[in-house]
Amino acid sequence: MVASVLLEVDQLKALTTYVKNIEAELQKHNELRGPMSLAFSSRHPNSSRAMANWERKSSYLLKEIVKFTTYIDCLQAAQAQKDVFYAGREALPDDKEDNAAETVPATEAAPGVPEPTA
Repeated sequence: MVASVLLEVDQLKALTTYVKNIEAELQKHNELRGPMSLAFSSRHPNSSRAMANWERKSSYLLKEIVKFTTYIDCLQAAQAQKDVFYAGREALPDDKEDNAAETVPATEAAPGVPEPTA
C-alpha cells in the first residue's frame, strides 16, 4: 500500500465514496446469483467453476468493504480526538505575561548552588 498524499478530511471523503461504490457493486453482484443458477445447470461442468468465481468476487468485495470501513472509522475517531485536543488548547488561558514575571533572571543563582567568586 502507498501512503496517501491527501489530507485526512479528503481521504475520508474519497474512502466514503469508494465504500459506497463497492457496496453498490456488491449489490449488483448479489443480484447475478439467481441468473447464474439459471444459466448453468448443476450438472454442467462449468457450474462449480462459475459459482467459485462468484464466491471469490463476493468475498473480495466484502473484505474491501470491511477493510475500508474500518479505516474510515479510524479516521473519524482521529478527527474527533484532534477536535477535542484543539478545543482544549483553545480553552487554556494565555499565561505568557504572567509567566514572564515568575521567571528567574539569568544573573541569580539557583537555590543551593554557590555563587562563583571572581
